[in-house]
Amino acid sequence: MVVEFCNGGDVFERIIKQRTFSEWEATHVIQQVAAGLEHIHSKGIVHRDLKPDNLMYLDNSPKAEIKIIDFGLAGDASKAPLKTPCGTAHYVAPEVLSSVPYDTQADMWSLGVIIYMLLCGFPPFFDAAGNQQRLYKLIKSGKFRFPSPYWDHVSDQAKDVIKGLLTKDPKERLNATQVLAHQWLKVLSYTFLPFFFWNVFASSSSSSLGYGKAVKEEMNDLYMEQMKFFQSSRHFTNNKIGQEQGNTNDQKPVNIFAKQQYAFDYE
Repeated sequence: MVVEFCNGGDVFERIIKQRTFSEWEATHVIQQVAAGLEHIHSKGIVHRDLKPDNLMYLDNSPKAEIKIIDFGLAGDASKAPLKTPCGTAHYVAPEVLSSVPYDTQADMWSLGVIIYMLLCGFPPFFDAAGNQQRLYKLIKSGKFRFPSPYWDHVSDQAKDVIKGLLTKDPKERLNATQVLAHQWLKVLSYTFLPFFFWNVFASSSSSSLGYGKAVKEEMNDLYMEQMKFFQSSRHFTNNKIGQEQGNTNDQKPVNIFAKQQYAFDYE
């Protein structure tokens, strides 16, 4: 099998390296991820393990393309909803944890978690003690907030996208097409702008609407502190859902890839 070589690292690695992540940069990532999801979802494919670790930069350039990787847990929901609980703890949708049939909208919840993390440095649902059951309870509640000061610099448009994605009812949740059409991406996206143009605006703090504003200098240390704390703690809470809950329906269970154990749907 021949696959495309990505040497730009994943999204987490780039954040740690550059010590900040602006809304402009976030839209550059999310627009591409949403477009990728729109494509696979049109085929009925659900990724089921969408997270920053699985979003790779093609190269080290500032505007490098984003590639979605690791389809080891992907399932086909084109003929019938999926049932196996699987994914990675902080990013999994409530319906997956609740052991009810689910579809492509489970990926959209994960996308909402990713956007939230990119803009503040920590996930919307998090248990500092690493209690997995407590984390699941928080996720299934669907209740989250935008705490100060971490969210003071973030635009209302970004928050609106997140609210639309972190909606407990999958039928009410934004789909990939709706995300791509959202004002946040339309206003902030720099995918087609010349490098010098978006680079200037991405670092600007004078935009009247707060668009494109890089995380303020005084927030950088706070942002990185949160991100590094989550990075270190997630090794203890990053369990694969299918691994710890087991196969809860009549499908064939578990296969082993590298260091992780995954549950699969064989529809």
